[in-house]
Amino acid sequence: MSETLFSGQTILLANSLLVSLLLFALWISDREQRHNLYWGGGLFAMFVVLATLPTEPPDTLSAGIALCVIASAVACTLLVQGTATFANKSLSARWLIASGLALILLFVILALSSYQGGILLATAVAAAFWFTAWTLRTYGFVEKIAAALFFIRGFMLVLAALTAEFSFTERFLNLSFISANQIVAMASALALLMVAFLANQRELERSRRLLRQGNLMAQRLGQLSDTASVVRESVKILLEEEPLSTAWIYRLDEKSQKLWMLDSGGRLAYLSRENTEIPLEGSVSGKAVHTGRVQLIDDLASDARVNRTARKLAHTHPKELAGTNIIIPLMSGDRVYGTCSYHLGLQRTLNQADFEAFEAIGQIIGLALASVDNLEEMTFRANHDSLTQLPNRAALHEAFRQHAKENPAHGATMFLLDLDKFKDVNDTLGHHVGDQLLKEIGPRLAQVAAPSKLMAARLGGDEFVCLLFKSLERAQATQLGREILEAVRARFSVDDLSLSIDGSIGISAAPRDGEDSHELLRCADVAMYQAKTTTTPVVAYNQSFDPHSRERLALMSELKASIGSEQLILHYQPKVHLASNRVSGVEALLRWKHPVHGMISPGTFIPMAEVSPMINELSLWVMEQAIAQAKLWSDLDLSVAINVSMRNLAEDTWYERAIGLIRESGIPAGKLELELTESVFMHAPDEVGRKLNAIAATGVRIAIDDFGTGYSSLNYLRKLPIHVVKIDKSFVMQLHENKADRQIVETILSLAEAMKLEVIAEGVEQEESLQLLRELGCDYVQGFHVGHPTEPTKLTTWIKERQWEAKAYGNQMNEAGAGGS
Repeated sequence: MSETLFSGQTILLANSLLVSLLLFALWISDREQRHNLYWGGGLFAMFVVLATLPTEPPDTLSAGIALCVIASAVACTLLVQGTATFANKSLSARWLIASGLALILLFVILALSSYQGGILLATAVAAAFWFTAWTLRTYGFVEKIAAALFFIRGFMLVLAALTAEFSFTERFLNLSFISANQIVAMASALALLMVAFLANQRELERSRRLLRQGNLMAQRLGQLSDTASVVRESVKILLEEEPLSTAWIYRLDEKSQKLWMLDSGGRLAYLSRENTEIPLEGSVSGKAVHTGRVQLIDDLASDARVNRTARKLAHTHPKELAGTNIIIPLMSGDRVYGTCSYHLGLQRTLNQADFEAFEAIGQIIGLALASVDNLEEMTFRANHDSLTQLPNRAALHEAFRQHAKENPAHGATMFLLDLDKFKDVNDTLGHHVGDQLLKEIGPRLAQVAAPSKLMAARLGGDEFVCLLFKSLERAQATQLGREILEAVRARFSVDDLSLSIDGSIGISAAPRDGEDSHELLRCADVAMYQAKTTTTPVVAYNQSFDPHSRERLALMSELKASIGSEQLILHYQPKVHLASNRVSGVEALLRWKHPVHGMISPGTFIPMAEVSPMINELSLWVMEQAIAQAKLWSDLDLSVAINVSMRNLAEDTWYERAIGLIRESGIPAGKLELELTESVFMHAPDEVGRKLNAIAATGVRIAIDDFGTGYSSLNYLRKLPIHVVKIDKSFVMQLHENKADRQIVETILSLAEAMKLEVIAEGVEQEESLQLLRELGCDYVQGFHVGHPTEPTKLTTWIKERQWEAKAYGNQMNEAGAGGS
């Protein structure tokens, strides 16, 4: 009996050593599979028990019994640890020591009473743990066969131990039983090898799959330009390789120290609404953010690192949330942009290569988010004002274009706001106060109640625009403009200062005033300047006060092309010397004979020319023509006056060329006269005086046109080379009826006489006015009653006839004088 048992123990030991060595070999080939180390050590210790177990129950404790007790305790503890490790459970050292001591005590009691009890305990524990370990982690058919073989292996060990005591089972200890036990042991070892091979294959396939995911993400995400697309594509790729998985991607908000969900997908995506935010503190995701390392969660419900909301969800949905959860930090460099919670849907052990692969995936997604952020930031800076963060001019035009494309029938209304006297705020209180005030304009504009979407933008300086994505009638638009202005007028509190500021608003609407945003902005600008020059702070655009409408701009382009052509002609209006009743001079007046529009008044095109350099070329051409005509009229002894604008004298080029023309012409002194308005002297008076003195030195006379309507000043009359003042027609046309006009004219005449200046009265259209001016002692008159502007040929004939009449008039006056004497 004992020999048979001993021989059976020897064979069992040999088979068990084979399995132990196989487990050790598997651990050496893959050091991360630590459960193989624990199992190999545990089985080896258990088989030591079988090899050293005495054949008869001992009377007292001996070295052999002590070795059996220790080996049994070590074996059971290692098997427990290996099983826990294989099932991804963590057992504390304190728990293992306590369980080991309890097993030693139990084994000592059983061994002292009956050594068969010790064998029974040892083999039963081996069978139970092997069976439990393999059934906890069975993936497929081969694994299940291996679990069954190991169970049979453990059962036969128990059976061998039991038959050692009872004689009626002795027949089971023959060679056939031992051979069968050996066959089962070899089969279980072979199954173990097969399982290990399949596990390695799965590991390789998983590594390849993760590598494919990373490569695919790198290819696809690099082509995307917005955050939503990056997140959506990342979720899609993660789900393609793991059909049962779920992915949640969160974005880190550093200010609130929370992770906010951006998107989700997969089998459990319906749970997303229950966990839309994750606090960094007290969460595994927070640990992933702080450490920048992938975190693993095997049991959401019991893991103390998991935040309360996630644990609650795990208790509410235990089956759905069972499985491995991987928290991947989304990083670019050292910065974490968010996390990806990746639920695999089944339990899985990750090796170091898996962790590295998931970290690489997180870096790819993080890099894509960083690129999108950089692109969005660059786009934002390109389309927004850096101080107020409001959209800028480019964004305004793009918003209008998109609106016009999507809603062509809605139209739009534009409100251009210009702050009044904002420069005073900067100069008095400093630019930092002005900047703070500008920053508060945007929020105020956003609070204005509007009948449609209202977009506020800053054009620069103290100019803002509100674009309403709806066309309003003028009355409605004006009312909304007043509300916008009232919002701006409310007092500001900046640096403990209470400030208020006013503004002017110009309004334009599409399609009434323009088809595109550029034209609308131009019209709103015209209306805004109209508001600044009137007492009405809110003005809607009207073409009547727009000197730069499209039609006029088109004319301006044609005017430039017409200089030097036959379209431009000069008409001349005569001036009559009242004392002799003779035509003493003419004023050259430019006319434009347009091939389509006919004769165009100078009041239409001259103001346009004066705001561009074209006025210089135009006035020089007029001077050339007038000088040439003056030479033709040399026998009539006429002076020719031409008009000069403020822009002409501001340009050195024009001034130098004009001096050259006068000197080259050889025109007699006093026969050319330059007429300037009083506004010329308001800008750089010293520079203007220098140039006028140089021009006067050539013999050219200087006249002040429209005298009395501008900034009349005795200073320039006294210091500058002025020869003539022309009384504006507004004081002359009703001179015989308006006493105030008569008093003004009398004052101007007295002033001119005191300063030895000649006087010309413009706008004489009544005989009564003419006679009154003669009585008051005016030198010259000009107007429709005297003579209309006309072309040179007709005017020459008219002047000659008039000169004969003047001669007769002179003779008559002389005879009357002689008779009286």
